Amino acid sequence: MGMQSMPAVKLCTRASAVGGCALVRPAQVHRTLSPYGRYKMNSRLHASSTSGDVNLVSQALTAKAATMAAVKKYLLSIGWDLAWVDGVTAEIMKRKLETNADQCKAVVEYLTGELKIPNRRVENMVSICKGILGKTPAELKETVDFIQSKGIDGDALHTFLSSNPVVLSYSVSPSKEYFEKGQARMTLVLVQGKDGAQVPSLVQWREGAAFSTAPMSPNLPSKST
Repeated sequence: MGMQSMPAVKLCTRASAVGGCALVRPAQVHRTLSPYGRYKMNSRLHASSTSGDVNLVSQALTAKAATMAAVKKYLLSIGWDLAWVDGVTAEIMKRKLETNADQCKAVVEYLTGELKIPNRRVENMVSICKGILGKTPAELKETVDFIQSKGIDGDALHTFLSSNPVVLSYSVSPSKEYFEKGQARMTLVLVQGKDGAQVPSLVQWREGAAFSTAPMSPNLPSKST
């Protein structure tokens, strides 16, 4: 294999000391060095590159630790239990949740303020689905508006979201017919309960799933009325 191109370096020799250091390529230096000299030069270049990578990783970990500390401080300040808070910060550390203290505050204030869901209930919802804290209030509002358009509001909305918090981690599809998250899909249907009342229910499937084509295939989700 040919040697990869490396940046030019300054090489000072006895002959060039009068006129200064000459600018040469590592490949040129390699041809003038002994095998041991080439080994030492390669080691120094590799160490320099590795040091830069380590610094970048260190900076990223420092920033993540600061984000986790800020999120933990905020959630504890509003009375959430340490066990649930540690669950949130663990998801941030594992890069399964992208959020920050300001975003968490905005989400909690939307749910407890505009929707008037009790703080303790919001805490329970997040303990089940931490992805809620990775959403913006605007994204949550779009999801809630879709649910409300099906006639679910007030206490019924609180009960539905408490029972199905994962729906808040989804986004409304461009067609406004279902929820989506990656390849996962979810639709809201109203089914008749034992007392004859309409009860909201969620039907989930994966994009590309075949319906009603084989014994093990799910039934096609029906649109709610």
